[in-house]
Amino acid sequence: MAQQSEFKRIELWVDGSTNHPFFRRVRKRYGYRFYPQLGQGLGRRMQYAINHALGRYRSVVLLGCDCSGLTADDLNQARQSLKAIDVVLGPAIDGGYYLIGLNKALPCLFTGMPWGSKAVLKETIKRVKFAGLQYQELARHRDIDNSSDVTRLITGQYCN
Repeated sequence: MAQQSEFKRIELWVDGSTNHPFFRRVRKRYGYRFYPQLGQGLGRRMQYAINHALGRYRSVVLLGCDCSGLTADDLNQARQSLKAIDVVLGPAIDGGYYLIGLNKALPCLFTGMPWGSKAVLKETIKRVKFAGLQYQELARHRDIDNSSDVTRLITGQYCN
């Protein structure tokens, strides 16, 4: 979806070696840059990737690879929204989010967050408001968190 969107630069942050044969093939075919995820825990890894990218780009959209309903239109909307506001969130049906877009580093969104709980989106919005920033939500989608979600996806019972 990222490749079909209006984004010109796409980076992949991976857990493990960026020299895996699969990643080498993808790099060769699409020209993507690969970076290793750094930091202990999900929040630190996300914060590191965002801070690293914000050192090179005016805005950043970070998304997981576990949202099968994501569309190029969702990504384009996030990109356009970041021209006017500081935070964009793609809410997941389970109470988390599948996408976050930022124009500035906001460490408060990644530390002490109840990752893996249904309170992540609400807590993120609370912190964005406390920082005095505006945000926009994209379309709500399901993400894949466990084997039951994979089974529903494979059997066609995985609808938004």
